[in-house]
Amino acid sequence: MLKTSKISKIAIVMENFDYGGATTHLINLLCSKEFKKMKFILFTNKNNSAVQNIINNCGSKNIKIVYFNSLNAIKTNNFFIKLIFFY
Repeated sequence: MLKTSKISKIAIVMENFDYGGATTHLINLLCSKEFKKMKFILFTNKNNSAVQNIINNCGSKNIKIVYFNSLNAIKTNNFFIKLIFFY
């Protein structure tokens, strides 16, 4: 006989600046009835402003958020740094 194993935790790595398409898809996944009973660990950069939207829409009961410092996600208001970084 084969034993079926159930996945109870899923880890997601998300590096993001603002709220957008990836955040919307993640919220829809986390709030879906198929994944409602699962636990998630979300690894994300500290300057991800979309995390609060995820918590507000899905709650924090089954989501653990782990923050990390990112060199790839630089958030600045300086036009010249944005120009150099993004182009």
